[in-house]
Amino acid sequence: MLLAVACQSKPKDDQGAIAAIASNSMAIRGPSEPASGAPPVMSAPVKPGTRRPIDESDILLLPGRRTRLEQFAPEAKGFLTSADLEERLYALNLRRGVDAEALRAFDGMAKGKWILFTGNIGGLGKDGFELPIRYTPRDAKDPLGLTSTYFSVKFSNVKGYDMAEYRQGDLAVILARYDGDMTVRTGYDVVLLRRWFD
Repeated sequence: MLLAVACQSKPKDDQGAIAAIASNSMAIRGPSEPASGAPPVMSAPVKPGTRRPIDESDILLLPGRRTRLEQFAPEAKGFLTSADLEERLYALNLRRGVDAEALRAFDGMAKGKWILFTGNIGGLGKDGFELPIRYTPRDAKDPLGLTSTYFSVKFSNVKGYDMAEYRQGDLAVILARYDGDMTVRTGYDVVLLRRWFD
């Protein structure tokens, strides 16, 4: 009998409590209107994101990527890679800090050729950027590569490049014709043009 009495009085209390909770719940009532009476601000539509390289494995040239890039830019067929050119520079045992010597060697290997440049982007500007070419290897005990030496190649007129899409140090993949003397004036940002990943 007590149980029946308790059941009769509880629903009245519970309904009032539930109504009070529901009236304050964001899920039920939604966000309140701005106090100023101004229309709510609509956020910009989200544009589909471009997949970006996040580590060294993402900038490796795989056979499928070479094929895709050569179909995209037939003028670059048979392109070299900056990674392979760096290995060739290491084999020359160049002196650390003697950029002029390293640049002469690099120009002899690469001038006038299409190269797939990969690495950490820097020198970001509206019209261009820089990528490093390492000419001495890092010490085995140096996981960050601080002991390697490099010079920077300056890029301009790269199709697809957008300064707003990068931060200093982001990984970039650029297919470009090297003009010599640390300069590139023709190329493609194959990541931002969505030609790098499947």
